[in-house]
Amino acid sequence: RGDFWVTNVSKYQPPANNFSRLHEVGVDLSQAVRDLRTELRDVGLNCTLVLGENAMNAMTGKKGISNWRGSVLNTPGGKVIPTFHPAAFLYRKNKWEQGKGQRVFGYYNREVLKLDIQRALEQSKFRQVRNPKRTLHICRSFVDLYRFFQRNKHREYLSIDIEVANAFPVCIGLAFTPFEAMSIPLLPAFGSVKLTRMGPSELARVWKLLAQILMDPRYKKVGQNFKFDRDKLTKLGLSIDRLYFDTQLGSHTCNSELPKSLEFNTSTRTLEPFYKWEGREFKLGKDNFENFQTYNCKDCCVTLEVMLDQLEEIEELGLTRFFFDF
Repeated sequence: RGDFWVTNVSKYQPPANNFSRLHEVGVDLSQAVRDLRTELRDVGLNCTLVLGENAMNAMTGKKGISNWRGSVLNTPGGKVIPTFHPAAFLYRKNKWEQGKGQRVFGYYNREVLKLDIQRALEQSKFRQVRNPKRTLHICRSFVDLYRFFQRNKHREYLSIDIEVANAFPVCIGLAFTPFEAMSIPLLPAFGSVKLTRMGPSELARVWKLLAQILMDPRYKKVGQNFKFDRDKLTKLGLSIDRLYFDTQLGSHTCNSELPKSLEFNTSTRTLEPFYKWEGREFKLGKDNFENFQTYNCKDCCVTLEVMLDQLEEIEELGLTRFFFDF
């Protein structure tokens, strides 16, 4: 207990624990947050574990604890990691235990809380925010793809991810390492929305090289829930020789009781902060398509990083033959 510091956003309890009523006990929330940041700097903490939605919003301005939990964030009050408030486990009834068969808050999130606490402990050894540095490229010409491929053609793995608009593939991302990726437009335009300045001839050369890369047996192909991607690519006429690893199947093998999404794996197996809203909120024709391609690149890098971590755990568990043979 003497190894860490416990504090609160407000030193006074709001009526009914409702932050919006803090003014009733004479507390200005903005001033309380400024005082808290000063307090944390004076204590000299390397990392702060932020418990619950209200504390996270006060410290970071962000909302959605289920999304941001586990992310290592840089704030005016220093490095913070949000996670669930332990009180949530006391006050929310576990419907699963009542036999209703529904996945609810308390069923697996106790384990998630432990993972976040462990991350905070590791991050408390240093003050800097050391999130991964990734180089994310947009393919604007055949030369871009050719040079990217030439730099990486000696690699072992190839992570693949597509993004769709109205269920139709509009770009494909490739990553040979967790720290560099390229997103390639698959069409000159989608409806009235122009996706690339490449003409038909140059885009055809891009497709030809892309097809060669996807079918090259030298690379171990990696994806997340890749049956979806493979189905869409096949309908376009693009194939891959063989899938080596699906991170969703890796999740089932390593932690069958925990969520299987790339979003969750990112929060527990990488230091990439939450970014999935970048793709979910994208509107083709309204938002910049290159931002969607950057999101595509992140998915590729993160998928490969998750795979490498899962592969190590599968080997430690003695499940390598089970995973690859069964």
